[in-house]
Amino acid sequence: AGLAGNQSLRVLHFDTYANLMVSGWSAFSTALCDTSSINNTYLSNHYVGELWYDDYDDEEYIDENVLLYLRLNKQHQQHAAKCKILMNHRHL
Repeated sequence: AGLAGNQSLRVLHFDTYANLMVSGWSAFSTALCDTSSINNTYLSNHYVGELWYDDYDDEEYIDENVLLYLRLNKQHQQHAAKCKILMNHRHL
């Protein structure tokens, strides 16, 4: 819930000991883009654009949805909410 309302945090740094599992990546992905409703997608975090994960330069350790949402936030922050809505609510 804290990340959903964020409008200033742009970079997150996890240390080696964070050891995020599937459930951790899923929760982080939901914070970046909550697809449970159009409104929740709109209210998701569209500001965090970078993730640092100690000892892992390779993006293979980061969930692919998280990578996609981070790129959208960083490269197209002003349009991130609209893009996420259209990507995840195709019935519109």
